[in-house]
Amino acid sequence: MGKTNKQAERSKRWLIDALFQLMKKQPFQKISITEITDKAGVSRLTYYRNFTSKEEMILAYFDQEFDEFFKQYLIPNRKTMSLHEGIESVFTYWRKGSDKIELLMRDGLTHLISTPFQGYLQQCADKKIIVHKYDENQRAFMEGGMFFLLLHWVKGGCLQSPDELATLVESMLKIDLS
Repeated sequence: MGKTNKQAERSKRWLIDALFQLMKKQPFQKISITEITDKAGVSRLTYYRNFTSKEEMILAYFDQEFDEFFKQYLIPNRKTMSLHEGIESVFTYWRKGSDKIELLMRDGLTHLISTPFQGYLQQCADKKIIVHKYDENQRAFMEGGMFFLLLHWVKGGCLQSPDELATLVESMLKIDLS
């Protein structure tokens, strides 16, 4: 059972990697399942055992990445983070995946990033991993703002450091609008 599970996970990763490799050369909409399975070196049956659509592959990629984010930044520390530390860790982590985010922006697929991104940020807040003193509306605003800031940052080539972005977000939250 364990071996089968590992093989299934490996096959999923190969398929997802193949999709992103193909996206570097052509738009998402033009990529066929056959091209993906050929590139991954697996059968169409393996694809259909694991996914129902290419969009599901993208969602699975982000689920895997957010799980890795939690393992890398949050679980080992088992401590709460300040808002600044939390924001900085998000941008530090996603810098490495910015090439994939760029491909999704190019092909008009940012909605496939939005839901998991906001859901995982909400999880950080719910588990009190990132210390916050905001109500639900403020938190929703921050989650959306963080998402669009991530897209803007990636589009601009990730020039600012994660620390600079965390400082920027904190300063925006402290603006006196009266």
